[in-house]
Amino acid sequence: AGRAPAGSPVDIFFPSSRRHPKFAEAKAQVAILRPGETLVVPSGWWHYSVALEPSVTLHHAFWNTQNRKAIVDEFREAFDPTKM
Repeated sequence: AGRAPAGSPVDIFFPSSRRHPKFAEAKAQVAILRPGETLVVPSGWWHYSVALEPSVTLHHAFWNTQNRKAIVDEFREAFDPTKM
């Protein structure tokens, strides 16, 4: 209910304009992470990742409806401007 399927039906490298005409309007978001950085992708968002050099990558779905409030509170505390 309200969630995206596990994978996108669109082949991002060879999209079909007939099957997915609005894909041409999509805007990519790009992030390059440095060692020690973390990218949080909301549950249900499609994403594609590439390792630019040999590395260890961990993908874990940890944000869900049961722990959402606790994680949001932790983020707010961690990014409190008065503590930076």
